Amino acid sequence: VLLVAFHVMLIALIAEQAGDRADRGAHAGASLWTDAALGDVDASSLLVVRSPQLEMRLASAQFIEGVRPDVVVLPLSWLGRGSVASDAAFRERAVEPVLRTVALTGTADEFGLASLADQRHLYVEADPAWDARVAAHLSPEVAWMRFSPEPLGTIDRDVAVEKMRSGWTRLLA
Repeated sequence: VLLVAFHVMLIALIAEQAGDRADRGAHAGASLWTDAALGDVDASSLLVVRSPQLEMRLASAQFIEGVRPDVVVLPLSWLGRGSVASDAAFRERAVEPVLRTVALTGTADEFGLASLADQRHLYVEADPAWDARVAAHLSPEVAWMRFSPEPLGTIDRDVAVEKMRSGWTRLLA
């Protein structure tokens, strides 16, 4: 009797777990994050993304769902594949110094990002390989770090942190 009860409970547990995995309609976290990531950036912005998971999510949102076609996404981990680098340079000529530096060193540098930020609003996914000079240009946003063409002071960052907190409370709600 206990052996039969064990097998019945095991089948019920597996069925419950399978139902959670199959019911993707209740899981809207990825869509909400994508809405915040693409919806909160300025018009005609450029996003420098280095993690493949975020690159895939943003690419699917832009190409399949048609969300924010005005925003250029520069996927750093895809640059060595096919014509990704030439397509990015075709969409925005100011991205060439960043492409060159990434091809040589594996990461973007201060000069390339600052020259790109002069042309467009620039949002980046932070890279641990960046030094303090590059970090001085960053201010936090809800989903990204905004890269400004010139280094920021602590007061500028404090204002950005307060704006980020209100955005996070809105996103979490």
